[in-house]
Amino acid sequence: MGKYMGYEINSSTQVPRSHGGVSDSESNVLQQPLLQHSSRAMYPMASKSIPTDVFKPGFCDSETPIAAELTQSFLDFASKSGGINLKQMGVRPGQRWCVEASRWQQTLQHEKEAGVEVPPVKLACTHESALKTVDLDLLKKYAAPTDA
Repeated sequence: MGKYMGYEINSSTQVPRSHGGVSDSESNVLQQPLLQHSSRAMYPMASKSIPTDVFKPGFCDSETPIAAELTQSFLDFASKSGGINLKQMGVRPGQRWCVEASRWQQTLQHEKEAGVEVPPVKLACTHESALKTVDLDLLKKYAAPTDA
């Protein structure tokens, strides 16, 4: 394992080369250079306890492609449905994390029936691989206000 931007990575994780929070080698869902979503330094309480293959800060990648601004109902839903209690690990509403596309899409299915608020998406920070799972128009529908 190595370190990049203050968080652990494994050999199967593609880490974009970057300068100033912009990737030289990866694209976002808008087919522009991928922007950095957050950093571990922003979340010292949660930095070491969150499995990086499910949720992570930094640059979103093919494993965790969707740049989400977490909501309380999403954290509640993720904690109940995935076995990972993010709240106990120090993650709070309003924080920005890269999440699995399938996890984000799960919230869409439960939005109406369980009242789960789908986390807003930062399109400029969402890795292009998210489009393998989620349609661009759907991502745009849930774009964070600063992305709209």
